[in-house]
Amino acid sequence: MLWNSQGLLFRTLCPKLIRPPIIPEGAFRRMSEGQRTSVFRYIRAAVRLCFHTLSFCTFPVGDDCYYIAKARAWSDLKAYPQAIRCFKKALRDSDNVYVRAEMAWCYNQLGMTEQALIHYRMAYQSYKHPKIAIALAWAELDLDHVEESRSVVHAIRQSNKPLDAEDIAWLQQLEKKLAPSSPSVEAT
Repeated sequence: MLWNSQGLLFRTLCPKLIRPPIIPEGAFRRMSEGQRTSVFRYIRAAVRLCFHTLSFCTFPVGDDCYYIAKARAWSDLKAYPQAIRCFKKALRDSDNVYVRAEMAWCYNQLGMTEQALIHYRMAYQSYKHPKIAIALAWAELDLDHVEESRSVVHAIRQSNKPLDAEDIAWLQQLEKKLAPSSPSVEAT
């Protein structure tokens, strides 16, 4: 049964209304060449794409919900250009911070750090969530903008928003790279 008292069908058709993940797992590192997508992941994404297309035709919901669902399915397949295209279509109607951050993550996975930085900055200006801030700081550091990265890290530490264990670990790694004595960061 697709419909129950919790509105399972509606939540499936419009994932935008449920708090989406800001940045998918492993957002701060690029995929290595050796990582491959499993067959089950392809099947799952293909089923999701078909389901969302059929459900969109049967129960019209907002275009942005449809494109967000498609973009996440493409992202699961590591088809980042298609995911970016769907995220852009979702952003036509309304500027969603989570969508913009996920699109920035896709750009980062493609090695387009400048584009990722632009979208992380736009998302961070709209909503100063720690996960977005950490991703922004990493993107700034990737482009050798050390002072900007330090200022974002300082802002994260000054905010009183809670950090989960993964955020703390990424922030500590970032602070190690930004330390003045670190040989990986050249003096500016």
